[in-house]
Amino acid sequence: GDPQLLKIAEETFAFMLREMRDPRGGFYSSYDADSEGEEGKYYVWSVDEIRQVIEDPQVADLVIAAYGATEEGNYEGHNILHRAADHGALAKQFSLDSADIEARLAIGRKALLEARAERVPPGLDNKVLTAWNGLTLIALAEAARASHNEEYLAAAQQLAEFLLSSLVVDGRLLRSWRKGEARYTAYLEDHAALGLGLLALYQADFDPRWYREAKRQADEIVEAFTDPQGGFFDTRHDHEQLIARPKSIQDSPTPSGNTLAVTLLLKIGAYEGESRYIEPAESALRSMAKTAAQHPAAFAGWLNALDFAIGPQLQLAIAGSPADPNFKELSSRADTLFIPNLVVAGGEPGEEGQPMLMADRTLREGVPTAYLCQGFTCQLPTTKVDELSRQMDEALTPPA
Repeated sequence: GDPQLLKIAEETFAFMLREMRDPRGGFYSSYDADSEGEEGKYYVWSVDEIRQVIEDPQVADLVIAAYGATEEGNYEGHNILHRAADHGALAKQFSLDSADIEARLAIGRKALLEARAERVPPGLDNKVLTAWNGLTLIALAEAARASHNEEYLAAAQQLAEFLLSSLVVDGRLLRSWRKGEARYTAYLEDHAALGLGLLALYQADFDPRWYREAKRQADEIVEAFTDPQGGFFDTRHDHEQLIARPKSIQDSPTPSGNTLAVTLLLKIGAYEGESRYIEPAESALRSMAKTAAQHPAAFAGWLNALDFAIGPQLQLAIAGSPADPNFKELSSRADTLFIPNLVVAGGEPGEEGQPMLMADRTLREGVPTAYLCQGFTCQLPTTKVDELSRQMDEALTPPA
């Protein structure tokens, strides 16, 4: 992978964990754009301010070059700092190696953050929204798998616990939480995003509770949101009466509720092999085929779901204790590859609450064992990472 992309992801998570997380584990919605009556004042810098804050002039020069700061600025005479020069360009300009550049930039960023903390901050919208937190849960869980970062996994687990304990009241999922009070009946996007987040977390720590709760969200979608004409309504069948039941289909900065619901049902279908999940999802895809083909940029999430539906879908079941080093080696093989159409299950044989994919999976000679399948038709079980890698490569190779 690209280490620069990893660094951007790590810095984004650091910001979220530092500034946007409620002590109970949920994540707030947003900061205001302005502070002290001026839009962006909290975040922008002049070149003079950078030089005043960063005492070492060489570090200041490096930061100014790296983040594209100029005397004229790029926003009303000030600078919104953004990475304008990569390490290669900076190495040539300042005759430094990559390690020195990174160390000096870290010093500069720390100084700027400390100085910024002394400013009047923008207002914080401290609502915790179920749908947005479901998407956050996906990101944290996938980052934990890809990087094996225990902080991300712990944050994801705490977030899941919070959502299931604080946003579920009398068995009903609610949409918004603030200062100890959950309100408003959940919409389609809330159920679907939460379900996908829980699925992602299950694939990170293999706690069957997360899978059970994800499946519960899928069941709720099928039972309470299905449109007989294809797709899903935004509101459940017993929601307060509206002139017409809304049905959002177009993806925006976040995926539509329908996109999320179709993806969740397809993935649960891949775990369970049950038509009650797969058929409504495929019906929704058929209903959107013409529109998505005409305007693909507005329906990217639908196209991702279609790719999953078309396949090939891979299913990986690992029998054994997730704490066993051999189990971790096998599961890590899936973690290090980007295979969007792969679902992973794991746990002790016969463990309650596991998906149907785990049925009748046993250990070979007492050692954690991997079963790679397509449509529940599996290759020979293996305890060896090299053999699992070979099977995965073979399954992903298009036929000649």
